[in-house]
Amino acid sequence: MGLDRPGMAPFRPLLAGFRAALAPGEAAIVCGWGKSDLIIFPGALSLLASDGRPFRRIWTPEDIAPALAARTPLRGLCLEGEFAGLSARFPALRVVDRQAGWVHWATPAAAP
Repeated sequence: MGLDRPGMAPFRPLLAGFRAALAPGEAAIVCGWGKSDLIIFPGALSLLASDGRPFRRIWTPEDIAPALAARTPLRGLCLEGEFAGLSARFPALRVVDRQAGWVHWATPAAAP
């Protein structure tokens, strides 16, 4: 699957940190409007970041509005530029980590 290729090396710490922080009740989100799947492919996200749990891909910042309104705990990964747009629309999101051009973020209801 290419998970051991050198191109994945910069993302491994970020994905491992995400996996360690993802709580059972949290929904895993990945931003998709910046072509993130061309950088970290969906299989790597599933296997390295969420232990096989599905990620929900959002295509615009507004796509997470229903989950935020329902107070669903969210944890996500976005490219820096994607997160800038997301956090501008939803300023309560908090940054957990920034690495290799990506932002690991969570809602205030999510565990640290």
